[in-house]
Amino acid sequence: HSKVSERRKSQGQGLASFLKENYMGEFSNKPSLGDRETRALSQDVESPAQDMIKSDVIDYDMDLGSLDDEGEPDIVLIEEEYKSMLDNSNHGHFLSRKDFKFLKLIGSGAHAQVYLAEKIDNNKLYAVKVLDKKELNRKKQIKGTKIERKILEKIKSPFIVRMHCAFQNNTKLFLVLEYCYGGELFFYLKHMKKFKERTAKFYAANIVLGLKALHESQIVYRDLKPENVLVNQDGYLKITDFGLAKENVNTTEGAQTLCGTPEYLAPEVLKNKPYGRAADWWSFGCIVYEMLEGLPPFYSQNRDQMFKNIC
Repeated sequence: HSKVSERRKSQGQGLASFLKENYMGEFSNKPSLGDRETRALSQDVESPAQDMIKSDVIDYDMDLGSLDDEGEPDIVLIEEEYKSMLDNSNHGHFLSRKDFKFLKLIGSGAHAQVYLAEKIDNNKLYAVKVLDKKELNRKKQIKGTKIERKILEKIKSPFIVRMHCAFQNNTKLFLVLEYCYGGELFFYLKHMKKFKERTAKFYAANIVLGLKALHESQIVYRDLKPENVLVNQDGYLKITDFGLAKENVNTTEGAQTLCGTPEYLAPEVLKNKPYGRAADWWSFGCIVYEMLEGLPPFYSQNRDQMFKNIC
């Protein structure tokens, strides 16, 4: 079965919408997100995102009872699958949900939700990814989740989102990730339509360094798109969400699964042929084009036509 994800047409959920709703009031009275006045805001900065980010955080409380233990899982096998996977003992003590104050839901996907959370003992902010064990088991996503966790633990790069620790309760898995204040690169493309060449070069260099770190570890990312690239408080980019990544790809044809996002798929992926790291560079080229021109190079509202354009 193909696992082609649907590209969002608006910010909807996620870190970007959280930023917009809470910290972007100064843009709410603009008549058009693409007008000259709004776009001029980025003229004197290398990273437009840095100029738009606020460092203050609103203190929220919300009902998160569903994240607490809900009794023993119905399928004991799930617990056995994860027993050796999620261990944070190297952080001095075992963490639990009660070590964090969950502030707001900032992202939601097919298998997980992401919350902005504050660690109670040091008041630091994190993005906590919460996965439901039963759903992962039912949708046969256990292997992919293990790979994602392994990659996050293994890769140490300033251009890859960092995982600080992981823990679990009876029903949920928790991945405690670096919180990127700026949200998704997609948010800024949506607002500015396209970037100046020097800005696109800066962002492209960030993505290249992130991909380089993955490829040097024989990892193919397989879902590079603006929604999966986050902006930190300094305006630099970090690649996130490794749910479709594949390990141990040390050849040009080490993968074959049809997965990713249609606008950014390489021809060999779309044709269901074996592929390797070059597929990531194709997606990268599509993002560079989009940053400069406002749309991916082969985009069409007609899906069949878009696939013809790619192939």
